[in-house]
Amino acid sequence: MSAVVRRLRVSDAVDLQGSCFPEQTLDAVQAYAEWCLRQMETGRLLRLVAEVDGHAVANGQLTLQGDQAEIGSLVVAATYRRQGIGRQLLRALIAEAEGRGVGILVLAADVQERWLRAWYEREGFVHIGEHLLPRDERVSVLQMQLGDREVE
Repeated sequence: MSAVVRRLRVSDAVDLQGSCFPEQTLDAVQAYAEWCLRQMETGRLLRLVAEVDGHAVANGQLTLQGDQAEIGSLVVAATYRRQGIGRQLLRALIAEAEGRGVGILVLAADVQERWLRAWYEREGFVHIGEHLLPRDERVSVLQMQLGDREVE
């Protein structure tokens, strides 16, 4: 399945709350979307959504820090998983990072989700270690060197 990947809009909050963040209130998702848009104006952050049939069904974030960036909050609605939408969104985020001159791209994945680490590795990321977050959540840290990689 192919989705349209585009920048976040405030109006996406309704779809994202229903499909990706059902445990959050609509007000909370809308407030976060508004915060993201303000950060996007500064150039420090980019939040993309994947849209299918006019509805946002996935989203992901690129946080920029000089020549490095971090991908985070990559979430695909349960009913749209395993259809290539996550890959399409991830690749769009990587392309955005490359276009902005990012040299090193990092992300973190829950160590309990071994399949997720393997998926990121198939996409070109390399496991560089583990990190303990607050609330005793252990994550695998993965990295991708940009600029000299082959694109499919």
